[in-house]
Amino acid sequence: MIMERMTRRRFLAKTAALAGGLGILGLGAQCGAPAPTPTAAPKATVAPKAEVTPPAKVTVPAKKEQVNLRLQSEAGTRGEKNHEWGKKRLEEKYPYITVKVEDITYGEIAMKTDMLAATKDLQDVLLCHNRWFWPGSYKGYHLALDDMLKANPDLPGWVDQYDVVKEIVKFEGKTTGICENITPGAESLFTWNREIIKAAGAKMPEPAMGIWDFQEIAFKCANKEKGIFGMETPIGTQARMESWLRCWGKPQYGVKGDTSGWITSPDGKKFRWYDNPAADEWYNKYFRPMLDARAYPKAADTVEGGLFAAGLCAILTGYEATLARFVKQITKWKFYPEDYVFRKGREGRYGTSTEVKMRCVSSQTKHPQEALILAAWMCSTEAGIWDIMVQGSGRAGTKGAFADPKVQAQFPVYKEMHRLLTEGIAEPYPIPWNLRDQEFTDTWVNLSTPLLQGEKNWQEQAPVIQKEIQKLFDQPRP
Repeated sequence: MIMERMTRRRFLAKTAALAGGLGILGLGAQCGAPAPTPTAAPKATVAPKAEVTPPAKVTVPAKKEQVNLRLQSEAGTRGEKNHEWGKKRLEEKYPYITVKVEDITYGEIAMKTDMLAATKDLQDVLLCHNRWFWPGSYKGYHLALDDMLKANPDLPGWVDQYDVVKEIVKFEGKTTGICENITPGAESLFTWNREIIKAAGAKMPEPAMGIWDFQEIAFKCANKEKGIFGMETPIGTQARMESWLRCWGKPQYGVKGDTSGWITSPDGKKFRWYDNPAADEWYNKYFRPMLDARAYPKAADTVEGGLFAAGLCAILTGYEATLARFVKQITKWKFYPEDYVFRKGREGRYGTSTEVKMRCVSSQTKHPQEALILAAWMCSTEAGIWDIMVQGSGRAGTKGAFADPKVQAQFPVYKEMHRLLTEGIAEPYPIPWNLRDQEFTDTWVNLSTPLLQGEKNWQEQAPVIQKEIQKLFDQPRP
């Protein structure tokens, strides 16, 4: 059972009424950041102008009724930012707001959100990922924010967002989230172990190298006697596979560019695998030769924490947050955060499939103004810099965080990240048109595992994958 969908009229009526409340709260003055020049609000369908009067901004009253909010959080170390920024620092800034952080195991967030929505017990501020963001908006879990954001264009956590991200956090033309952290693509860069490469006599990686250069290094570094592999690349989800195959083709980006390597068509209605030349070449000429030569590990070869972190693999495909985490996590050998190259194909095309985690204001909240303050606070530049530099998770989502001199000095990858996000190289995430992304993921994992473990070959399994996932794409929205 899921929550009854909110109609478009109910969404617009509610957000129009709430826009005035945020102006009275004076968010621009209360969030503690200098007010930059307001950017244009994203285009969206809103209620008639006569019903929306831009409010004047005034100071929050000295005495204000106490507001209690619930914040959805990742459990464990990945959720420490929620306790530090979502509760401790926010309550210091806004004494009239009390926050209860509710930890949920990351892999269960989407499922538990459905359960909480059905029982009318959603938290005030929700955590979403591309995978379950659009389905949640479709089901009516998230409040449309356009009118509130338009009334407060200098809202920290929103004003510093990338233009590409402001489009990603929309559902059917309405803004229903604020980006907390973004990566141009899952496992979209190479990082490496200098010691293994040097000992193998292989060429040390250089910025101009592409995927075929790294395959050559992987073959050279693999050493069965020493238990060392050449390359480790998490490809368990179709989104990670998508980032790989988008290296094929010409460096023309976006849905109007070269989409020949995409496994999900730009309109989300076609699944391209068996009849995709990029997938064929990746599997038969790039991946399978490494697997057969033991340059790439199978599931039985893995160790706790990963082969790369254990010093048993020369190359890892990861993403920007990997570099920040490894500085603290890797103790068995010397890791250098400047050792990375964004993955590129023969013609210099990057493999990007943009993943975003965002904060959404629950449509069930009784305190939408304060909930938006909390959501924006979690997405602010300051919180992102803390997450990279102090917490070490490497996650942030604003231009200010990625362009910060201290961040770029310690982790040069964020300078490159900033360029990819501003030059239009970070391409859209491959969501099926019918929003069945979780079913897509589950089906992909079940059907691709025999292929990726070498138990079946391309001719045996690729047509099966193509057929079954296309059946899923042909279904209506749930």
